[in-house]
Amino acid sequence: MSRIAFITFLTLGLVLTACDEDPVSSNDIDNDGRIMFIRNSQEFSQICTIKPDGTDLRIIASHDFSDEYVPQNYLYARWSPDKSRIVVEGGPRESIEYYPLWMMDMNGSLLHRLIWFGSRPVWSPDGKKIIYARRRGYFSLIRDLYQIDASGGDEELLLEAETGYRRGYTYYAYDRFPNDGGEILLSEKYVYIDSTGRLNVSDTELLAYDPDSRGKRYLTDNKVINGYGRISPDGTRIIYTSYLPELYPPYLSDLLLMSAEGDSIRSLTDGRQPASYFLGAWSPDGQMFAISDIRATGYPQEEKGADIYLVDLATSTWDTLTFGRGKGITNRVMDWK
Repeated sequence: MSRIAFITFLTLGLVLTACDEDPVSSNDIDNDGRIMFIRNSQEFSQICTIKPDGTDLRIIASHDFSDEYVPQNYLYARWSPDKSRIVVEGGPRESIEYYPLWMMDMNGSLLHRLIWFGSRPVWSPDGKKIIYARRRGYFSLIRDLYQIDASGGDEELLLEAETGYRRGYTYYAYDRFPNDGGEILLSEKYVYIDSTGRLNVSDTELLAYDPDSRGKRYLTDNKVINGYGRISPDGTRIIYTSYLPELYPPYLSDLLLMSAEGDSIRSLTDGRQPASYFLGAWSPDGQMFAISDIRATGYPQEEKGADIYLVDLATSTWDTLTFGRGKGITNRVMDWK
Protein backbone atom coordinates (compact mmCIF):
# COMPACT_ATOMS: atom_id res chain seq x y z
CA MET A 1 0.00 0.00 0.00
CA SER A 2 1.40 3.41 -0.91
CA ARG A 3 2.00 6.10 1.72
CA ILE A 4 -0.88 8.23 0.37
CA ALA A 5 -3.25 5.28 0.34
CA PHE A 6 -2.25 4.35 3.95
CA ILE A 7 -2.82 7.87 5.22
CA THR A 8 -6.12 8.00 3.35
CA PHE A 9 -7.26 4.73 4.92
CA LEU A 10 -6.57 5.96 8.45
CA THR A 11 -8.11 9.37 7.85
CA LEU A 12 -11.29 8.19 6.21
CA GLY A 13 -11.94 5.94 9.16
CA LEU A 14 -12.44 9.16 11.11
CA VAL A 15 -14.26 11.28 8.52
CA LEU A 16 -16.31 8.71 6.60
CA THR A 17 -19.44 9.62 8.58
CA ALA A 18 -19.14 13.30 7.62
CA CYS A 19 -21.23 12.83 4.49
CA ASP A 20 -24.12 11.51 6.58
CA GLU A 21 -24.35 14.75 8.52
CA ASP A 22 -26.12 17.98 7.61
CA PRO A 23 -24.51 20.00 4.79
CA VAL A 24 -21.51 22.05 5.84
CA SER A 25 -21.64 25.70 4.82
CA SER A 26 -19.16 26.46 2.07
CA ASN A 27 -18.28 29.63 3.99
CA ASP A 28 -16.42 27.30 6.35
CA ILE A 29 -14.59 25.49 3.55
CA ASP A 30 -11.46 26.55 1.71
CA ASN A 31 -12.20 25.12 -1.73
CA ASP A 32 -8.77 25.90 -3.20
CA GLY A 33 -7.10 22.69 -4.30
CA ARG A 34 -10.08 20.49 -3.36
CA ILE A 35 -11.62 17.72 -5.44
CA MET A 36 -15.38 17.79 -5.86
CA PHE A 37 -17.19 14.48 -6.30
CA ILE A 38 -20.66 12.97 -6.14
CA ARG A 39 -21.20 10.24 -3.56
CA ASN A 40 -24.25 8.03 -4.13
CA SER A 41 -25.71 5.01 -2.36
CA GLN A 42 -29.14 3.44 -2.04
CA GLU A 43 -29.94 5.83 0.81
CA PHE A 44 -28.47 9.18 -0.20
CA SER A 45 -26.93 11.34 -2.89
CA GLN A 46 -24.33 13.92 -1.91
CA ILE A 47 -22.00 16.48 -3.44
CA CYS A 48 -18.77 16.39 -1.46
CA THR A 49 -15.25 17.78 -1.55
CA ILE A 50 -12.01 16.29 -0.30
CA LYS A 51 -8.38 17.32 -0.10
CA PRO A 52 -6.03 15.66 -2.59
CA ASP A 53 -4.41 13.66 0.24
CA GLY A 54 -7.76 12.03 1.07
CA THR A 55 -8.41 14.02 4.25
CA ASP A 56 -11.08 16.51 5.36
CA LEU A 57 -14.12 15.04 3.62
CA ARG A 58 -16.77 17.79 3.48
CA ILE A 59 -20.27 18.06 2.10
CA ILE A 60 -21.84 20.76 -0.06
CA ALA A 61 -25.29 19.27 -0.61
CA SER A 62 -27.09 16.13 0.55
CA HIS A 63 -30.35 14.52 -0.50
CA ASP A 64 -31.85 11.58 1.41
CA PHE A 65 -34.13 9.45 -0.76
CA SER A 66 -34.29 6.23 1.27
CA ASP A 67 -38.10 6.46 1.40
CA GLU A 68 -38.58 7.54 -2.22
CA TYR A 69 -39.82 5.27 -4.99
CA VAL A 70 -37.54 6.93 -7.55
CA PRO A 71 -34.02 7.66 -6.23
CA GLN A 72 -33.16 11.27 -7.08
CA ASN A 73 -29.41 11.14 -7.59
CA TYR A 74 -27.13 14.03 -8.29
CA LEU A 75 -25.56 12.98 -11.59
CA TYR A 76 -23.07 15.73 -12.54
CA ALA A 77 -21.73 18.87 -10.91
CA ARG A 78 -19.20 21.47 -12.07
CA TRP A 79 -17.83 24.56 -10.33
CA SER A 80 -18.18 27.92 -12.04
CA PRO A 81 -14.83 29.43 -13.09
CA ASP A 82 -14.85 31.70 -10.00
CA LYS A 83 -16.12 28.87 -7.74
CA SER A 84 -19.08 30.93 -6.55
CA ARG A 85 -21.71 28.54 -7.97
CA ILE A 86 -22.20 24.95 -9.10
CA VAL A 87 -24.22 23.70 -12.05
CA VAL A 88 -25.86 20.39 -11.14
CA GLU A 89 -27.62 17.72 -13.18
CA GLY A 90 -30.30 15.70 -11.38
CA GLY A 91 -31.06 15.74 -7.69
CA PRO A 92 -34.32 16.73 -5.99
CA ARG A 93 -37.43 17.13 -8.17
CA GLU A 94 -36.13 14.93 -10.97
CA SER A 95 -38.23 12.09 -12.39
CA ILE A 96 -37.70 8.97 -14.45
CA GLU A 97 -38.18 11.00 -17.64
CA TYR A 98 -36.31 14.19 -16.77
CA TYR A 99 -33.00 15.10 -15.15
CA PRO A 100 -33.07 18.89 -14.78
CA LEU A 101 -30.12 21.25 -14.67
CA TRP A 102 -29.98 23.41 -11.54
CA MET A 103 -27.89 26.35 -10.41
CA MET A 104 -26.65 25.80 -6.85
CA ASP A 105 -24.81 28.10 -4.48
CA MET A 106 -21.80 27.00 -2.44
CA ASN A 107 -24.04 26.28 0.57
CA GLY A 108 -25.88 23.58 -1.37
CA SER A 109 -29.06 25.59 -1.94
CA LEU A 110 -30.78 25.30 -5.32
CA LEU A 111 -31.08 28.81 -6.77
CA HIS A 112 -33.06 28.20 -9.95
CA ARG A 113 -33.74 25.53 -12.54
CA LEU A 114 -32.04 26.17 -15.87
CA ILE A 115 -33.79 23.57 -18.01
CA TRP A 116 -35.92 20.48 -17.47
CA PHE A 117 -33.60 18.12 -19.32
CA GLY A 118 -29.88 18.60 -19.84
CA SER A 119 -26.88 16.28 -19.74
CA ARG A 120 -23.24 16.81 -18.70
CA PRO A 121 -23.16 20.59 -18.25
CA VAL A 122 -20.00 22.60 -18.96
CA TRP A 123 -19.34 26.25 -18.08
CA SER A 124 -18.14 28.81 -20.57
CA PRO A 125 -14.74 30.30 -19.54
CA ASP A 126 -16.37 33.60 -18.50
CA GLY A 127 -18.97 31.84 -16.34
CA LYS A 128 -21.91 33.35 -18.21
CA LYS A 129 -23.12 30.32 -20.19
CA ILE A 130 -23.86 26.65 -19.55
CA ILE A 131 -23.35 24.18 -22.42
CA TYR A 132 -25.17 20.85 -22.32
CA ALA A 133 -26.62 18.03 -24.41
CA ARG A 134 -30.37 17.53 -24.68
CA ARG A 135 -32.24 14.51 -25.96
CA ARG A 136 -34.87 15.28 -28.61
CA GLY A 137 -37.51 13.18 -26.90
CA TYR A 138 -37.92 10.55 -24.21
CA PHE A 139 -37.52 7.69 -26.69
CA SER A 140 -35.02 9.45 -28.95
CA LEU A 141 -31.42 8.31 -29.37
CA ILE A 142 -30.34 11.71 -30.66
CA ARG A 143 -28.79 14.47 -28.54
CA ASP A 144 -28.15 17.99 -29.79
CA LEU A 145 -25.90 20.57 -28.16
CA TYR A 146 -27.32 23.71 -26.51
CA GLN A 147 -26.27 26.56 -24.29
CA ILE A 148 -28.19 28.77 -21.88
CA ASP A 149 -27.41 31.81 -19.74
CA ALA A 150 -26.30 30.81 -16.25
CA SER A 151 -29.02 33.12 -14.93
CA GLY A 152 -31.68 31.33 -17.00
CA GLY A 153 -33.70 32.28 -20.06
CA ASP A 154 -34.08 30.80 -23.51
CA GLU A 155 -31.72 28.09 -24.69
CA GLU A 156 -29.65 28.41 -27.88
CA LEU A 157 -28.95 25.56 -30.28
CA LEU A 158 -25.19 25.18 -30.83
CA LEU A 159 -24.97 21.94 -32.79
CA GLU A 160 -27.84 20.06 -34.42
CA ALA A 161 -27.19 16.36 -34.95
CA GLU A 162 -27.63 14.84 -38.39
CA THR A 163 -30.23 12.09 -38.46
CA GLY A 164 -31.76 9.49 -40.74
CA TYR A 165 -34.30 6.72 -40.44
CA ARG A 166 -33.62 4.96 -37.11
CA ARG A 167 -30.13 6.39 -37.01
CA GLY A 168 -28.19 9.55 -36.25
CA TYR A 169 -25.58 11.26 -34.09
CA THR A 170 -25.57 12.10 -30.42
CA TYR A 171 -23.30 14.71 -28.80
CA TYR A 172 -21.94 15.32 -25.32
CA ALA A 173 -19.83 18.26 -24.14
CA TYR A 174 -16.95 17.51 -21.76
CA ASP A 175 -14.82 20.63 -21.48
CA ARG A 176 -13.85 24.03 -22.92
CA PHE A 177 -10.43 24.76 -24.37
CA PRO A 178 -8.76 27.70 -22.58
CA ASN A 179 -8.10 29.54 -25.84
CA ASP A 180 -9.48 32.56 -27.64
CA GLY A 181 -11.34 30.36 -30.12
CA GLY A 182 -13.69 29.07 -27.45
CA GLU A 183 -13.66 25.51 -28.77
CA ILE A 184 -15.68 22.85 -26.97
CA LEU A 185 -14.43 19.31 -26.41
CA LEU A 186 -17.18 16.96 -27.60
CA SER A 187 -17.85 13.31 -28.20
CA GLU A 188 -19.72 12.42 -31.40
CA LYS A 189 -21.44 9.05 -31.30
CA TYR A 190 -23.14 7.39 -34.27
CA VAL A 191 -26.05 5.15 -33.28
CA TYR A 192 -28.55 3.14 -35.27
CA ILE A 193 -31.19 0.44 -34.87
CA ASP A 194 -30.71 -2.57 -37.15
CA SER A 195 -33.36 -4.76 -38.77
CA THR A 196 -33.67 -6.88 -35.62
CA GLY A 197 -34.42 -3.83 -33.47
CA ARG A 198 -31.04 -3.90 -31.76
CA LEU A 199 -29.32 -0.63 -30.85
CA ASN A 200 -25.80 -0.36 -32.25
CA VAL A 201 -22.98 2.11 -31.67
CA SER A 202 -20.64 2.04 -34.65
CA ASP A 203 -18.29 4.89 -33.81
CA THR A 204 -17.54 7.47 -31.13
CA GLU A 205 -14.93 10.16 -31.69
CA LEU A 206 -13.59 13.13 -29.73
CA LEU A 207 -13.54 16.48 -31.49
CA ALA A 208 -13.04 20.18 -30.89
CA TYR A 209 -16.06 22.21 -31.98
CA ASP A 210 -16.10 25.95 -32.66
CA PRO A 211 -19.67 27.18 -32.04
CA ASP A 212 -19.04 30.45 -33.94
CA SER A 213 -17.74 28.97 -37.18
CA ARG A 214 -19.49 25.60 -36.71
CA GLY A 215 -16.15 24.02 -37.51
CA LYS A 216 -15.18 20.53 -36.30
CA ARG A 217 -11.62 19.44 -35.57
CA TYR A 218 -11.45 15.68 -35.03
CA LEU A 219 -8.97 14.55 -32.38
CA THR A 220 -9.59 10.83 -32.82
CA ASP A 221 -10.47 8.85 -35.93
CA ASN A 222 -10.73 5.11 -35.30
CA LYS A 223 -13.19 2.31 -34.54
CA VAL A 224 -12.61 2.57 -30.81
CA ILE A 225 -15.23 4.06 -28.46
CA ASN A 226 -13.70 7.33 -27.19
CA GLY A 227 -15.21 9.57 -24.53
CA TYR A 228 -15.06 11.35 -21.15
CA GLY A 229 -12.35 13.79 -22.21
CA ARG A 230 -10.90 16.50 -19.95
CA ILE A 231 -8.46 19.21 -21.01
CA SER A 232 -5.38 20.11 -18.97
CA PRO A 233 -5.35 23.57 -17.32
CA ASP A 234 -2.85 24.87 -19.88
CA GLY A 235 -4.87 23.48 -22.80
CA THR A 236 -2.07 21.31 -24.20
CA ARG A 237 -3.18 17.79 -23.21
CA ILE A 238 -6.35 15.71 -23.00
CA ILE A 239 -7.09 12.64 -20.90
CA TYR A 240 -9.93 10.45 -22.12
CA THR A 241 -11.36 6.94 -21.96
CA SER A 242 -11.26 4.44 -24.79
CA TYR A 243 -12.40 0.86 -25.34
CA LEU A 244 -12.72 -1.62 -28.17
CA PRO A 245 -16.05 -3.52 -27.94
CA GLU A 246 -14.52 -6.66 -29.44
CA LEU A 247 -11.77 -6.68 -26.80
CA TYR A 248 -13.56 -5.63 -23.61
CA PRO A 249 -17.11 -6.08 -22.34
CA PRO A 250 -19.19 -2.88 -22.61
CA TYR A 251 -17.83 0.06 -20.63
CA LEU A 252 -14.57 -1.58 -19.51
CA SER A 253 -12.04 0.87 -20.82
CA ASP A 254 -8.50 2.24 -20.81
CA LEU A 255 -7.39 5.71 -19.78
CA LEU A 256 -5.32 7.53 -22.40
CA LEU A 257 -3.35 10.78 -22.60
CA MET A 258 -2.89 12.71 -25.84
CA SER A 259 -1.91 16.18 -26.99
CA ALA A 260 -4.57 18.79 -27.70
CA GLU A 261 -3.93 18.13 -31.40
CA GLY A 262 -4.84 14.45 -31.07
CA ASP A 263 -1.38 12.88 -31.27
CA SER A 264 1.35 11.61 -28.89
CA ILE A 265 -1.05 9.10 -27.35
CA ARG A 266 0.03 7.00 -24.37
CA SER A 267 -1.84 4.74 -21.97
CA LEU A 268 -2.16 5.49 -18.26
CA THR A 269 -3.60 2.05 -17.52
CA ASP A 270 -0.97 -0.33 -18.90
CA GLY A 271 -0.92 -3.43 -16.71
CA ARG A 272 -4.05 -2.49 -14.78
CA GLN A 273 -7.17 -4.61 -14.73
CA PRO A 274 -9.75 -3.13 -17.15
CA ALA A 275 -12.41 -1.04 -15.44
CA SER A 276 -15.12 1.44 -16.30
CA TYR A 277 -13.58 4.88 -15.94
CA PHE A 278 -15.74 7.93 -15.40
CA LEU A 279 -15.28 11.64 -16.05
CA GLY A 280 -12.11 12.75 -14.22
CA ALA A 281 -10.42 16.05 -13.35
CA TRP A 282 -6.94 17.55 -13.67
CA SER A 283 -5.07 19.00 -10.71
CA PRO A 284 -4.63 22.79 -11.00
CA ASP A 285 -0.90 22.34 -11.72
CA GLY A 286 -1.54 19.70 -14.41
CA GLN A 287 0.66 17.08 -12.73
CA MET A 288 -2.06 14.78 -11.37
CA PHE A 289 -5.40 13.43 -12.55
CA ALA A 290 -8.30 12.27 -10.36
CA ILE A 291 -10.40 9.48 -11.86
CA SER A 292 -13.23 7.21 -10.73
CA ASP A 293 -12.80 3.49 -11.30
CA ILE A 294 -16.13 1.62 -11.42
CA ARG A 295 -15.77 -2.16 -11.25
CA ALA A 296 -19.26 -3.59 -11.71
CA THR A 297 -19.40 -5.58 -14.95
CA GLY A 298 -17.96 -9.08 -14.53
CA TYR A 299 -16.97 -8.61 -10.89
CA PRO A 300 -18.44 -10.11 -7.69
CA GLN A 301 -21.44 -8.37 -6.20
CA GLU A 302 -19.48 -7.22 -3.15
CA GLU A 303 -17.02 -5.41 -5.39
CA LYS A 304 -19.61 -3.10 -6.92
CA GLY A 305 -19.03 0.58 -6.32
CA ALA A 306 -16.73 3.34 -7.45
CA ASP A 307 -13.62 4.80 -5.89
CA ILE A 308 -11.40 7.77 -6.66
CA TYR A 309 -7.76 7.40 -7.60
CA LEU A 310 -4.98 9.93 -8.13
CA VAL A 311 -2.78 9.28 -11.14
CA ASP A 312 0.72 10.75 -11.16
CA LEU A 313 1.14 11.67 -14.83
CA ALA A 314 4.94 11.64 -14.69
CA THR A 315 5.16 8.08 -13.38
CA SER A 316 1.69 6.64 -14.18
CA THR A 317 1.41 5.47 -10.56
CA TRP A 318 -2.02 5.25 -8.93
CA ASP A 319 -3.01 5.97 -5.31
CA THR A 320 -6.41 5.21 -3.78
CA LEU A 321 -8.27 8.23 -2.38
CA THR A 322 -11.61 6.73 -1.25
CA PHE A 323 -12.83 3.32 -0.08
CA GLY A 324 -16.43 2.92 -1.20
CA ARG A 325 -16.14 -0.34 -3.12
CA GLY A 326 -17.84 -3.22 -1.37
CA LYS A 327 -20.03 -0.78 0.60
CA GLY A 328 -22.46 0.03 -2.20
CA ILE A 329 -21.06 3.56 -2.52
CA THR A 330 -20.07 5.22 -5.80
CA ASN A 331 -17.64 8.14 -5.65
CA ARG A 332 -17.48 9.97 -8.98
CA VAL A 333 -15.02 12.77 -9.64
CA MET A 334 -16.57 15.97 -10.95
CA ASP A 335 -14.05 18.81 -10.65
CA TRP A 336 -10.76 19.93 -9.12
CA LYS A 337 -10.04 23.56 -8.36
